[in-house]
Amino acid sequence: HGHEKPCHDSLRRAYPDAKAIIYGHTHKQVIDKKKTPWVINPGAAGNTRNYDGAKCLTLTITNQNDWNIESYIFD
Repeated sequence: HGHEKPCHDSLRRAYPDAKAIIYGHTHKQVIDKKKTPWVINPGAAGNTRNYDGAKCLTLTITNQNDWNIESYIFD
């Protein structure tokens, strides 16, 4: 039912012109900035299936070349 982790390389091939690919459903936070497009999953901010704690992130875009990701973990 879609619990498989998406393959980052296949996502990058599908969206080669993107700066970032943001996906969800797995509830596991991913910040893969090894190459572009970045592959990002914000994680789960709630108590179910949160894999080592509830998490979320912010993506701040100041201009086309200034992107910053900050991760937050909740107790």
